[in-house]
Amino acid sequence: MMDRMGTRHLQETLNDHLGKHIKDKLPGLRSNLSSKARELEGTLKDLGYFGQEVSKNKLLHNVVNRFVNNMETNLEGNTTDVSGSSLKAGVNINRTIYGDVYSLIRSTVIC
Repeated sequence: MMDRMGTRHLQETLNDHLGKHIKDKLPGLRSNLSSKARELEGTLKDLGYFGQEVSKNKLLHNVVNRFVNNMETNLEGNTTDVSGSSLKAGVNINRTIYGDVYSLIRSTVIC
């Protein structure tokens, strides 16, 4: 019973369990990482990256352009994913400028 007590036995037991757990989970992790890498490669191709021949500057330029276009579309309210439960930023900006600010300007000019 003495050989199953103490920190040395705990260390050996935990090392064995950890080793078995790593051996069991490593193939799953490897396949998960491979599938994520393939998914990211597909995303990169969707963003305009087709391999090493595309320079980093061109890739960065394409990503920034897509971001700018998406932001402009969202701010202008021309997006296809319209939510009925919340307003987009373009609608809020429009309401603020043409509602609150415009009424304040009119009241200031009239007085």
